[in-house]
Amino acid sequence: MAKPIILCFSGADPSGGAGTQADIEAISSMGCHAVTITTALTVQNSQGVESYQAIEPDYLSAQTRVLIADMPINAIKTGMLANISAINVVKETIIKQTCIPVVIDPVMASNSGNHLSGAGFAKALSETLLPLASIVTPNLPELYKLAPKANNLADACSYISSLGCEYVLVTGTHDNDPSSKDNVFNRLYRNGQLINEQTWPRLPGEYHGSGCTLASSIAALLANKKEVVDAVNAAQDYTWHSLKFAQALGKGQKHPDRFFWRKNDQPHD
Repeated sequence: MAKPIILCFSGADPSGGAGTQADIEAISSMGCHAVTITTALTVQNSQGVESYQAIEPDYLSAQTRVLIADMPINAIKTGMLANISAINVVKETIIKQTCIPVVIDPVMASNSGNHLSGAGFAKALSETLLPLASIVTPNLPELYKLAPKANNLADACSYISSLGCEYVLVTGTHDNDPSSKDNVFNRLYRNGQLINEQTWPRLPGEYHGSGCTLASSIAALLANKKEVVDAVNAAQDYTWHSLKFAQALGKGQKHPDRFFWRKNDQPHD
């Protein structure tokens, strides 16, 4: 049987830690095949992003058109989209690919804090793509950009679900609450209700491409017909272990080892 195919929209990271390169590694590790639309070129390394250049939307559309004409797409995953034009290209793509999972990683800044999107991006993402998404995977800063009027997690997730996105996985790596000093709490909401919470020991240091790894592995597991809760739990386990075995390849953030299970004989799903 052919591998499930995941269509990814994400930026190119020349350091190989995040974006398109992270998508390919995580999806391949899950036994799927990634086809990639590069939405932006970036000047970055493990220490941060210096600049980015968005790809013309007509070129994104052309790449998407020929891929869809050639291959069956089993899931869609988005990461860095950079601007509203790319959001609209993704929207048109999703509309043409009905009844497949759509995972939105609402990338608006790098892990090092550099902006990766322009003015009005969060509002456009909320109004245009979240109504079409199966699950969105924001960290806390991203969550409140998507739901700027919300006062708490439940309100924010309720708002997002009211737009049409049934599941919201809120990652807790950016939580400054004292209770999160030693642990990371990831919370899965469905239609605004908390249905699952996973606690992970907080690993030392910072990591390049952790959010990309999580969202891509969720997309691959959904393409493999996993139920949402099972896919989210398995993807968290996979991501945590890829960070546990991460390596400092540069002078900044560590690079996850997304194939840790091959050399460390660790289980994966």
